[in-house]
Amino acid sequence: LRPIAALVVASVLGLQLAGLANERFAPWALEAGRVYQLSGTVEGLPDSNYFRHRIRLQPDCVTSVVEREPLPSCDIWNGSNLLWPVYVEVSIPRKQLARPPMPGQRWHFAARFQSMEPYRNPGSFNAPRWYRSTHVTARFAVGPGDTFVLQDDSSDWLERARFTLRETLMQQAASSNTSVAGIAVPLALVTGDRS
Repeated sequence: LRPIAALVVASVLGLQLAGLANERFAPWALEAGRVYQLSGTVEGLPDSNYFRHRIRLQPDCVTSVVEREPLPSCDIWNGSNLLWPVYVEVSIPRKQLARPPMPGQRWHFAARFQSMEPYRNPGSFNAPRWYRSTHVTARFAVGPGDTFVLQDDSSDWLERARFTLRETLMQQAASSNTSVAGIAVPLALVTGDRS
C-alpha cells in the first residue's frame, strides 16, 4: 500500500504544481499597441541583428499607463518570484539604442505590447506555445515615441565577461569579413549564446 499511496500523493502534488505553473505563465490580458511601463533586470545575452536588439527582461513591475492620473503601482505584475521566474521580451530598434543592454542591468521601459502570432496551421511553428515554454508571458516593442532608462548597472562579472567576449568576437568577425556562421558554433560553445 505504501508505493500506491506515494504514487497517489505524487500525482496530486504534480497536478497542483502543473496548475500553478499554468496559471503563472498564462499570457497577461494586455491590449495590442497600448503603451505599458515595465521595469526589470536583463536576463541572458541579448539577441541583436542589423535592425534591433531583443532582450529577455525579468520584470519586477509592469504597469498600465493611465492618462492624467497617478500611475497605479504594478497593477499587472508585481514581480513576485515564487518557484519560477517570469520573463517578458522587449525589442529595441538599433537606431534608438546602438549598444544592446548588458545582462544584469536594470532598465525601465515605456513600450507597446505586441500580441503573439496565433496558432493557425497544425503543421506550422507554434510561437505562443514556444514563448510559454520559455517562461515569456508577453512581448513588447519600443517605438519612436517610447522611452527607456538604465536604472542600475549591477551586472555580475561572469555575465559581463560573456557579453564582452561575444561583442569582441562579433566585431573581429565583421572587420575581417568572416561570416557570422563561421564563428557561430565556437561563440555558442564559449559564451553560451543561444541566438
